[in-house]
Amino acid sequence: MLATVLVSGIIALCGPAMHLFGQQSSLADAAGSFSYGLIPGLFPYYAFKVFTKYLQTQNNLAPSVIIGIIANGLNALFNWGLIFKAGMGLQGAPWATTLTRAAEFLLIGAYMLLRKNKLKETWPRVKRENLQYTAMKPFLKLALSGALSITFEGTLRS
Repeated sequence: MLATVLVSGIIALCGPAMHLFGQQSSLADAAGSFSYGLIPGLFPYYAFKVFTKYLQTQNNLAPSVIIGIIANGLNALFNWGLIFKAGMGLQGAPWATTLTRAAEFLLIGAYMLLRKNKLKETWPRVKRENLQYTAMKPFLKLALSGALSITFEGTLRS
């Protein structure tokens, strides 16, 4: 969740940063507006990635692959619908991506709900002692590098 807030702030600065670095005003404004449309899709994107990693640790790869294939089709459909049919042009593309990310999150969430009895034994439990800094430090080291990796991957895809 914290990564989503941080990345949202970075993405929100895309337009102003492009102005700062001397890009054409029309291009910087369009890129900034495009970037704003991606922000609502960040939380579902990160949540999908977390659930995918959880399933991968269970040697359960098929749901993520199938959802990825479905998501590609949905993304093409959403882009076509929003860019051309709804007449949104460039502004339709980030919203199509956001809708696709939300669909991925909903699909993997539905899968996990349907399989909750099978996944129940490995689902993490929240305990007070696990939230102390000494217990969290090793996790935070790994989480930070993983979050940065996913952030850059998501940024390069968008």
